[in-house]
Amino acid sequence: LGLVKVLAPILPHAMEYFFRQLKSGKKSVHLLQFPEWNKGLQNLDLESGMVVVHSVVQACLNVREENKLRLRWPLKELVVVGKSTGLKQFDSVLMELCNVKKVRFALLSPAGNFASKQLENGLGVFLNREADAELEEEWELMELRRQVQDLRKKAGLAPGQIVKLNLFVQK
Repeated sequence: LGLVKVLAPILPHAMEYFFRQLKSGKKSVHLLQFPEWNKGLQNLDLESGMVVVHSVVQACLNVREENKLRLRWPLKELVVVGKSTGLKQFDSVLMELCNVKKVRFALLSPAGNFASKQLENGLGVFLNREADAELEEEWELMELRRQVQDLRKKAGLAPGQIVKLNLFVQK
């Protein structure tokens, strides 16, 4: 019932229907009190960590844009430099949102071919720009997939429609 109350402002007609199926005695879900917030369920550490994760992801996106590294291209590594206390629990989130193969936390700036950005909170974000042959092949595959999807869209094909694709390699 609580979920129906919470979703009522967003999906008024659907939640009204569900409410009437659940509680036939009341007139409308919109006449009920909104549920009270339970402060005991709030995880402040998680919230503050996600704020830092958001700033790191934004910095990664900025670095990618400045260095013309498309987001669909996976990169080898993201290094977060500084006192990144508690961010280790978010490494899988950072890997997915920044599209990197590995996330590392360090106190010193890494050596090598890295693009970087400093954050206001003292952290530094370093993206490894080096790409071996395997990574470059993956980039080409991503570009090919994008081109195929674009051609499917231009042809007006539905997602479930199967087409024959002929690829020719020029030497």
